[in-house]
Amino acid sequence: VPIIAKAVSVTKSQHLLQDNVNLASLVVNGVEGTIFTSEKMTTLAEAKQGADSLYKMFHCSIYLYVDNIGIVQRTVDGTNCYQYQSDTEVVNTNGLGAAIAAGLAYATLNHKSTTATLTLVSQLAELTMETAENVNTKVTAQTVDQ
Repeated sequence: VPIIAKAVSVTKSQHLLQDNVNLASLVVNGVEGTIFTSEKMTTLAEAKQGADSLYKMFHCSIYLYVDNIGIVQRTVDGTNCYQYQSDTEVVNTNGLGAAIAAGLAYATLNHKSTTATLTLVSQLAELTMETAENVNTKVTAQTVDQ
C-alpha cells in the first residue's frame, strides 16, 4: 500500500524521517521545505534544488509547492515542474497541500503516469487557489477525470 504524507508541520514531519517509515510520496510547501533543507526556495531554480534535497532526505517522490511559482515533482525518474498560470487568480492558498495530496492519491490509485499526475495535482491546486472556500465546488469527479 503506497503511503502518501502531507507535511502538516515541521515538528510533526520529523517523524517521517524515521527508518521504518516507507513513504511513496511526500507533499510539502516551500516554507516546510526550506526548514527541512535550510535552502531558500524563492525561485524555480531554488525550488528544483530544494525538491532534489528533499528527495535525497526522505527517499520518496516529492511534490513541492511554492507560492507564486508552482509545483516541483521529484521522482526516481527526475524532476518535472508546473508553473502556475499567470492568469490564475490567487484568492486563497489554504488547502493547496490537501488538494495536491488528494489528487496524488487519486492518481496513484488510478495508475496515472508521473506526467499525468503532475498535470492533475496542478489543476487541482489552481482551482483551490481561485476560491475563498475550503473546497472549490468546481472540483468534481468529472473535473478530475478530464
